[in-house]
Amino acid sequence: MPHKVVKCRCTRKISIVIIIISLLILLSLIVILPLLLIKLNSNRLKSTPSLRWNTTGITVAGVFKTPGSTNNQLYQPYDIALDSMNNLYVADRCNNRTQKFLFGNLIGQTVAGNLTANSTPTQLFFPSGITVDSDENVYIVDTYNGRGMFWARGATSGIRIGGMFTFCFNKYFINNLYRFYSKS
Repeated sequence: MPHKVVKCRCTRKISIVIIIISLLILLSLIVILPLLLIKLNSNRLKSTPSLRWNTTGITVAGVFKTPGSTNNQLYQPYDIALDSMNNLYVADRCNNRTQKFLFGNLIGQTVAGNLTANSTPTQLFFPSGITVDSDENVYIVDTYNGRGMFWARGATSGIRIGGMFTFCFNKYFINNLYRFYSKS
């Protein structure tokens, strides 16, 4: 007698369920995996670069541990400014002058004041703030004379643009004077 093959409906139902579950898992992977990869790449793009402080430093003006009054020395530099050509201007406080160092040059040139502290238009007394405009005119906080000074490029004397011989000016004062004076 021939054997009769009996098909079990249970096996067919199980097979369909397994196929559906497999398709769902595959579909989930297709959707979730790209989202995870996008998130990983976006985190990689947002990473902050690692910066390190140069502990030895690079001297761009003055002589290390040698205060003085020659054109390559400074004595208590107090403030700096850069012009559009990256020339460095230094408020050389104890030398009562402002020095300009051309980009890449360690020898400065005096653009305002001299080594003598006084209140004449050619002298400064402890300059402590400096701003330079696009024409290389210099605006200086002349601290102990209690005034803001304007020195035109190449001038041998300055013009008082603010202050009345009172003490304690700062960089914010001279920046505001510069903004006001340059617009008039």
